Amino acid sequence: MARISKSPEERKKELLDAAQELFFKKGFENCSVSDIVKSIGVAQGTFYYYFDSKDSILDALVLQYADMLAEKLEDIMALKELSPVEKMAKMLKTRGEFLSSSGSKIGSLIYGSSTDSINKKHISIIQERLKPYILKVFMEGNERGLIKLDYPEEIMELLFFMGNQILFAVNSGAPLEIVERKIKAFGEAVLKILSIPEGININFFDDLKYIKKEGE
Repeated sequence: MARISKSPEERKKELLDAAQELFFKKGFENCSVSDIVKSIGVAQGTFYYYFDSKDSILDALVLQYADMLAEKLEDIMALKELSPVEKMAKMLKTRGEFLSSSGSKIGSLIYGSSTDSINKKHISIIQERLKPYILKVFMEGNERGLIKLDYPEEIMELLFFMGNQILFAVNSGAPLEIVERKIKAFGEAVLKILSIPEGININFFDDLKYIKKEGE
């Protein structure tokens, strides 16, 4: 039976989808390039036409998810009815939901991996992609006097670090009670770190269904 001819874009997507599924099921370390190509019936040469290595296809998957998340943040930026503080809260919450939901296989790979090289490298890819959106909101909030930040980029890095602790807890299977406390603490820290005036509430805790695993 002749193999179906596909466009380069379709073939690359097929490889990405297959790699994502296998990395999620078997773990990155336990999956080989051979496993990926066998799962879709192509030669190893086809894989190496698009990707240099197993690491490079994981990089591409992470960047793909980072781009998807950046689109969501861009949509939030366009919401004129929200204040900069409300946009910031929605962005941080959206990031957490997107990367910790049961449907986010990349989130599970990165934040559930025991491999430091995967964690650090790919967390950095995501954060670099999202930085411009968070910084823009910080600048708007500063200009309007809604928040007070002398070191916006450094504060953003701290918020990313704290948010990552929640994602690590979710993807490592921590009890829901622990995750709830971390989310509450994160919301409280954001209010204090950004010097947000009293009366403005940021709620990161109104909906935790996204952190429950499939089948629960």
